[in-house]
Amino acid sequence: QTPDFTFIQITDAHIGRDDLLRQFAEHLNHLPVPFAFVVNTGDLVSGVDVVMPDKAQAQYDRYLRAASTFKQPLFNVPGNHEHVAFNVDDADKTNPLYGKALYRRVFGPTYYSWDWADLHFVALDGTTLPYQEKLGKEQLAWLAADLSFQPDGKPLVLFCHQSIPDLRDSKELAESLRGRNVLGAFCGHLHRTFTTQLAGFPVYLTGALSGAWWSGPSIDGTPQGFRLVRIKDGVLKTAYTNREGDSPVSIVSPLASAVQSGVIDVEVVIADFGQPVAASASFVGTPVVLTRVSREELWSTWKGAVDTRQAFDGDRVLQVT
Repeated sequence: QTPDFTFIQITDAHIGRDDLLRQFAEHLNHLPVPFAFVVNTGDLVSGVDVVMPDKAQAQYDRYLRAASTFKQPLFNVPGNHEHVAFNVDDADKTNPLYGKALYRRVFGPTYYSWDWADLHFVALDGTTLPYQEKLGKEQLAWLAADLSFQPDGKPLVLFCHQSIPDLRDSKELAESLRGRNVLGAFCGHLHRTFTTQLAGFPVYLTGALSGAWWSGPSIDGTPQGFRLVRIKDGVLKTAYTNREGDSPVSIVSPLASAVQSGVIDVEVVIADFGQPVAASASFVGTPVVLTRVSREELWSTWKGAVDTRQAFDGDRVLQVT
């Protein structure tokens, strides 16, 4: 395993139709760069938390059929919708498939770690039952033991379905990571794309592969998409982009969930995989100049400005090509 590599994070696939995940996996296989592995940070299935145990296996089977299309190693992380019948009022809690039992039977441990090249990766389970967004004492003890085998300076990358700064025991997690070389953490759950922090390291919240549960873009207007993560010379860089297209486009700002007025900044990320591209934009029929401001190995960032005073109040479309 070479020390420089690229991996993919997807999250909140909410598979109801297995063909959509299969199409995405086939699309990845045709992109012009090799990916070391794929991590799916939870809500793999449509939702077994709201069905009786005898209905849950079918959802898992649908996901497994689609996931077999990935040529890369696939690491799964449980979300809140993976645990059987815990949102069913009259569910039989003695059923051997109830709660996390079926997930463990199908996938194995709900939290675990692995090494790739010179990095240590940790997958965390952010759900305790009855439902709380929490790691719990047992998992925190496991994490402390796991990290005790790693040199202090070894780079770490974390994955969790829920936003780790929002976990009930995030302070305890931060203490476990004190003095460690954490390059970043990757989460989902919120169907939004933004970056926050815990204990001084970046936490990347990633938009849903399903967007608004396959009905359109994510809550904040970011597209149904995935996250590219590039590790090079021990440095982590990442960008979120559209799940479709040979040079997928994602508008970083403005977000569709924010009301904008006056002259506003536009930022666009194009996953061009190092190939030359030209970007143009328009707003209510008027051209918007986009200028490339940075060039990463696999994507480029473009900026411009839009004057919303050209349009009457209401919803308006900024189109980027």
